[in-house]
Amino acid sequence: MRGVVLDGPGLIGIKNVPEPKPAEGWPLIKIKATGICGSDVNSFKGKGQVVACPIILGHEAAGEVVETAGVSAFKPGDGVIIEPYLFCGECYPCSLGHRNCCEHLKCLGVHTDGAMSEYITHPEGLLHKKPEGMPWEHAAFVEPLTIATHGVHRVKAKAGEYGAVIGAGTIGILTALYLKHLGLHPILIDLLDSRLEVARDLGVEHTILSDGSAPLEEVKRITGGRGAETVFEISGSVSGAADTILLASYAGRISLTGWPSSAPRLETTLVTRRELVLYGSRNSAGEFPEAIDLINGGTIPAGKVISNIIGFDDIPDTMRQIAEYPSKTLKSIALV
Repeated sequence: MRGVVLDGPGLIGIKNVPEPKPAEGWPLIKIKATGICGSDVNSFKGKGQVVACPIILGHEAAGEVVETAGVSAFKPGDGVIIEPYLFCGECYPCSLGHRNCCEHLKCLGVHTDGAMSEYITHPEGLLHKKPEGMPWEHAAFVEPLTIATHGVHRVKAKAGEYGAVIGAGTIGILTALYLKHLGLHPILIDLLDSRLEVARDLGVEHTILSDGSAPLEEVKRITGGRGAETVFEISGSVSGAADTILLASYAGRISLTGWPSSAPRLETTLVTRRELVLYGSRNSAGEFPEAIDLINGGTIPAGKVISNIIGFDDIPDTMRQIAEYPSKTLKSIALV
């Protein structure tokens, strides 16, 4: 079969690779759609989390069951959405239900071969039925939405609160839309007005074009001087992580989803004075069913956030283009 293989930073191409064989409880799936994530681009650039090259990239995917391999929950022809986090089920976080941060976690396309291929095998317990009629590109878009919803769940966001979201990429926009759905007032912050414009078109009322510094005065103006009760760092920038503490209200809660390239300097005196709570937010845990319903029901308009749909053969060149011109693409999904 063909797979999109990363051999090292900047070295990406489509290669012939061995087709996986179904095993007990691991059905064979024909991939129908796969998304390009910012983490895939960072791996291509040699930044962020270290991947074990050579590796098949991709963790946002959906496909069709081909062989069931003793699986009872699915049959050949069923459409499935892939939850890409392989966990051990035995370590301390797994015992608490935090399988998303398993001590031995293996995420597709990062720690083990991923879904940018024609076929994949995956545990049936990490497969979700695709609703009839859901477009394949929307099915592959479920995983990014779970990242956004998990960050919101971590801080126990409440209707009526303000939520400052740093970073208006795909996850940032989805976070703002989910906050709005829950009855909060999102404040979306980014360096690029083109991305903020997408959010405004989707009904996000408060957007702030940042010059790279914390837009503290504007956030205070919007919140009546209080600051944001919830703050979400999505951008993955060092400055963004540091800014979360500045933008948070007294007794505020902060969700850290991005992966800064180096350790940010945090004003811990403000954490103490304001009694802030910082939550790490990694991957997702239990959010797939809700995300599927949100997209399938039209509450989250996936088609308006996906910026372009490409073919499988276009993935390597699209990856290069995104790496060189990140502001020109919001979300690319390949149909296989």
